[in-house]
Amino acid sequence: MHNKGAHNPDSTDDDPEYPNVFGGVEPEDIFIKEFPTAREPLVFRGEVEIDGSTLHLKDIGIFPAQSRRASASISELRGIFDQLAEQARSEGFNKLRITGVRVSGVSFDPTNINSARRIDITWDLGN
Repeated sequence: MHNKGAHNPDSTDDDPEYPNVFGGVEPEDIFIKEFPTAREPLVFRGEVEIDGSTLHLKDIGIFPAQSRRASASISELRGIFDQLAEQARSEGFNKLRITGVRVSGVSFDPTNINSARRIDITWDLGN
């Protein structure tokens, strides 16, 4: 992992400095943001990891903001991820990686680790 705000050792003096925070959150801290949806707001949380120009939001969680249970459509989740990608792009990142384990839904069995589904999505942000 690169040091926060460090230049790539192979870069020239003309290269811009890599971003060292995301949404005001430093690496190894938790980024939390609420997103409105058709049913109720959802809260996204993920640990920030920065490796050069790649932002990694890891061990993510998406939770209802107001109730104990909520469901979100695929399009609502895609909307949250698209907004995060746009924010990462606007803050100077070239890639966004989101990882975690989905443990909710009708297929989840807490006694069977294989019923959880790993999430690992990477976007090329084109910066």
